[in-house]
Amino acid sequence: MLKVAARGLRDGIKRLAHGAGGLPAYHRARNGRRLTVITFHRVLPATDPRAADADPDWTVTVDELAQTVAFAKEHYTLVRLEEVLEARRRATPLPPRPLLVTFDDGWADNEEHALPVLDALGAPAVVFVSGDAVGREAPFWREALRTAFQGRRLDETTWRALWEGAPPGLDEAGLEKLVERLSSRTRAERDALLGPHASRIHDGRRHMLTEEQVRRLREKGVAIGAHGRTHEPLSACEDLDDELAQPRKRLGDILGEPVTTLALPHSRFTPEVLHRAERAGYEIVFTGEQLLAPARPLPFTVGRVPITPGTITDERRRFRPERLALHLFRRRHLSAWA
Repeated sequence: MLKVAARGLRDGIKRLAHGAGGLPAYHRARNGRRLTVITFHRVLPATDPRAADADPDWTVTVDELAQTVAFAKEHYTLVRLEEVLEARRRATPLPPRPLLVTFDDGWADNEEHALPVLDALGAPAVVFVSGDAVGREAPFWREALRTAFQGRRLDETTWRALWEGAPPGLDEAGLEKLVERLSSRTRAERDALLGPHASRIHDGRRHMLTEEQVRRLREKGVAIGAHGRTHEPLSACEDLDDELAQPRKRLGDILGEPVTTLALPHSRFTPEVLHRAERAGYEIVFTGEQLLAPARPLPFTVGRVPITPGTITDERRRFRPERLALHLFRRRHLSAWA
């Protein structure tokens, strides 16, 4: 009871600080010359049958996307990827409090459900697409296992087969251990193990973008960036040059224009990854470091702030602008010389 009361008091103080203008004033003074980049993943309404199995930690509703973008328009200047690239190339100034909206992975719902929201609000955005995501139905293996777990399609027989031995409990902790275990395998070994169970792991619905959807996003003004080839962490992939080159070529062929920005899958990287990315022709690399980059001069690596239900809603899943304000306005600053 005391914990609930304390949480309510804290939330009340946050709402008061936001509503009275204290948090927005703090943001205007602190972040005027910083680029904020926010990241979404899946956008699914409850009526979409894929919503029941989607990872709840990385899935927002259509209304939550609209409320977040409306908040961003109120407190920031939304910028296009082309403006960010020009700032990087020529050290041209970005507008005050610039914010870039991004989406990761290549989910079909980004075109089906997010695009109408962005279009209605006149909000520019970037969708970072893994090269091998385009044209496939099933998610990549980590996400496919998560959707199978959420959808209760992992029975004990399948669970034991994937572990090749005595598995831990079929729960959240066990799933994380299985993902870690499979991550240590080569791609061929992992495919051989997962392949016989594909029909049970995959729900038969389309989850990833088609080529037509990629083109439609671009035609509607959404920029397209690369997100690796296989969605494996670039710091541990088997062929880094292929992971960097293939999505540039695949997406460039689909769009008929060069793709020169990269978002790091799983946000894992090393100095060698960054060096090879620059050598592969990428002009900016977006990381998972929750840091606000200087808008001028704009560095080669730019951090991003994830947007999840926990960062924008309360325990009753009600949108809370003060929670989002605290999540965004207080991010640490990346040194201009980093």
